[in-house]
Amino acid sequence: AKMLLTPKTAEFDYVIIDQPPTVGLLNLMSLISVREAIIPVQTTFLSMEGLAAMVRFIYQINATVNPDLKITGIIPTFYNRSTRLSHEVHLEMEKNFGKNLVLPPIRQNVSIAEAPGFGECIFKYASNSIGASDYRALVDVIDEGPAK
Repeated sequence: AKMLLTPKTAEFDYVIIDQPPTVGLLNLMSLISVREAIIPVQTTFLSMEGLAAMVRFIYQINATVNPDLKITGIIPTFYNRSTRLSHEVHLEMEKNFGKNLVLPPIRQNVSIAEAPGFGECIFKYASNSIGASDYRALVDVIDEGPAK
């Protein structure tokens, strides 16, 4: 799995491996190969259980086979500012993981759901949508790195 970290990858600022939200062999191999994990989580309470399982999985990998692995962010997704549920789950994430680890939320946006069907990223499909705006804000925060 460490083959993903070749001298060729040094040419890039980021190599992103987008995995399904499961604790399985594919995720295991990916997490052995990386130094940072950013976890997207839908803003529902059931998703918080999945987040807890993923965090435990990452800690196990860190303790056994990849001591360089750390969680550098949690992205609240499908966020709806007008619902109490989204707000409460977002607050719960901040309470459990700290405000510095919870990244800017990605709001619910139909353009985000439609873009893959047209084979385009959100920036090409609907560059002025709230989805594109939210992802731009997220990229800016990730690009800045940890707070000094």
